[in-house]
Amino acid sequence: MHRNWARDRVLPKLSKRNEPGAEMITFDLSTNYAEALLRHARTFQPQSGDPREDMRLRDALDDLAEAIQRHLYPVTDREP
Repeated sequence: MHRNWARDRVLPKLSKRNEPGAEMITFDLSTNYAEALLRHARTFQPQSGDPREDMRLRDALDDLAEAIQRHLYPVTDREP
């Protein structure tokens, strides 16, 4: 399948709760795809019928959204 990627690439990296030496997951997404994934991760409401599974998925999606948000819109420490 041929993909037409945008010039700007998004590579958010996720780790297991920021543990030292934790394995990282890298996504190679265009900015448009990353923004779409961010919107979906923020709005999706799991309804599997298993409250524990729903909570795990919601937590994972929140972590994903945070990582994408940090990468797309980094906060820089600027002195006044």
